Amino acid sequence: MDRDSFENLDQFLQCPDNLDVHVNVEPIDLSPVEADGSSVLVIGQPQSSVLEIQLVKLLTIDFPGLNIFLKPHPLYGDSSYKEIFSLVTLVEKDFFPEVDVAVCYESTLGTEYEQCGIPVVWWGDRKPMDISSQLRAMLNAN
Repeated sequence: MDRDSFENLDQFLQCPDNLDVHVNVEPIDLSPVEADGSSVLVIGQPQSSVLEIQLVKLLTIDFPGLNIFLKPHPLYGDSSYKEIFSLVTLVEKDFFPEVDVAVCYESTLGTEYEQCGIPVVWWGDRKPMDISSQLRAMLNAN
């Protein structure tokens, strides 16, 4: 960063009211998936992969027949999810499945799914068992 850029940044940091941010995001292009029954997308994040693995295992027990799609974070890949590969359908980084509900810890992709009208369950500080119960209630209501 050159000196002028640094000074401009410093001005914004000292007085953030001068900063006007606009974000224009094209909606993602959802693709239909062949799935018998209900479907959920787990949007993977490196900081929550252990919780996501626990959730997938719970869902396969609590909700037999649920189609679980897993979209690992594109910068971190899928290696941390090896133990659940047989329980999920892995989703490529440029494919966005049209599912009944998505789950994520924190992700811009979660907000993009919400923009498309797909309900998103946000982790927050909750445990996988709580998320599983909420998903079961949501999907049974459909």
